[in-house]
Amino acid sequence: MPSPVPGIEFEVKDGLLTVRQTPDGGRIRLALDGELDLSNVATVEAPLLDALGSGKEVVVDLGQLEFIDSTGISLLVMAMKIRESGLSFVPCRSLEVRRVLNLTGLDERMPFEAADRAAEGSPSLPA
Repeated sequence: MPSPVPGIEFEVKDGLLTVRQTPDGGRIRLALDGELDLSNVATVEAPLLDALGSGKEVVVDLGQLEFIDSTGISLLVMAMKIRESGLSFVPCRSLEVRRVLNLTGLDERMPFEAADRAAEGSPSLPA
């Protein structure tokens, strides 16, 4: 799959995962909807790496993520190592995903957006 241009809107579906990239002011927002696992992690990896390399702030919206396995966790860790600043996450609503993030301790290291800012950029989050 060719990499999209950072900052340009696109959507791609791969099995049970949909990845949406949208401009968000001066930032790039990548929204993950569905299940992130070994079968589709590459679908997220390319646009995430491109966004991280763009120099713009990047928001990874996990609000609609319903499942994540160890390869998805590894991808999030890699992103946080690449960009120690200018990367934030919208928290997920799924109890299962939140539990995995908690069990791994990743939720304590992830820079989550404030609830009011997350709601501004993500119409899918409840007000």
